[in-house]
Order: sequence, then structure tokens, then C-alpha cells
Amino acid sequence: MFDISDSELIMLYRENNEEATDILNQKYSIVTKRIINKYYPQLKKLKVNFYELTLSCHELVNEALDTYNTLSKASLNTYISLIIDRKIKKTIINAVRYNKKNMEPSNIGFDNATDNSLDPLETLCAKESQKNLNEIILNKLNNNELAIFSLLLDGLSYKDIAFTLMQSYKQIYKKVQNIRKKLIPELQKMLD
Repeated sequence: MFDISDSELIMLYRENNEEATDILNQKYSIVTKRIINKYYPQLKKLKVNFYELTLSCHELVNEALDTYNTLSKASLNTYISLIIDRKIKKTIINAVRYNKKNMEPSNIGFDNATDNSLDPLETLCAKESQKNLNEIILNKLNNNELAIFSLLLDGLSYKDIAFTLMQSYKQIYKKVQNIRKKLIPELQKMLD
């Protein structure tokens, strides 16, 4: 049955043929794994649950098998690959947004502002400045800029950030320049 075309397999699948269902599931679980592996570094960095992602991709494959039009110009492989690719990109975008939404001002990375050797008044002033700085960063930067800023604080290079966020090096460079334009005037106000 492995020499049967996808169109014939879909017709058999829609007639509830178990062998055709197994063949299609095997074939497209391999496609799903290949696409997930393509985005593995980004998904791992964002701590995406691979088991849940694989299950939701499997459900999408089943929906695609039900909705695919055999008269379509696109092959079934292309159709399913596009659907899975879009699902994974959406998952990455949602994970970045979720991480930003749950980011507390104290987690941004400016914890070095407080030094225990300072007297209590200086410590209080340093904590207040840190809180103000964190609020400025959260209010001035959009989701994408905050994700880039956070990765910069983690020590990632522009190239690594571009890879992680699936953007070009040039896009990351421009966005870092925009981040600087937004934050430098605010930092100067704080210092005055």
C-alpha cells in the first residue's frame, strides 16, 4: 500500500480504511517531527512543551486530511507542511508574548543596582531607581523589542537573537538601534 498516491490514500482514509490511516499518520508524523526539529533551538529556549506541541500538530494533520481538496494545485505534503509550520511559528510568537506578559520588573536584569554595602538611604534610592528603570523599559518597548532586549541582557549576540526570533541580522540591528533611541533619553532624564 506504500506505492499508492496521497490522493488515493485520502480517499481510503475518508472511507475509514485503517491501513490508509496508519500510513498517512506515519508519513505525516515524520513531516511534523522534521518541522519541529527545524525550530528546535527557538522552542527549547522558550521552554515550549514538545509533547503538547506534537499532539496539537497531530490533531492539525487529522484536520488537514479531512479538509484537503484532492483537486487542489498544492500537494498534500505542501498543504500539511504549511499548516504545521504556521502552527509552530504561532506557538513561538505566543511563547514570546507569554514570557513578556509574565515578566516582572525585577526579572529584567538590573538586580545589581542594590549593593548591601551601601547605607540604608543609598540602598533605598538604588531600589527606587531600579524600579523606575524597569517600569520605563516595560512601558517604552513593544513585545518584540522587549524580547530582543531580554536576549541582549542574557548575553546573546545579534546573530543568536536573529536565529532565536527567526528574524534577519539586519532586522535585529535596526531594532536594537530603535531600542537605544527609546531608552537613552529616558536614562539621561534619570541621571539629571
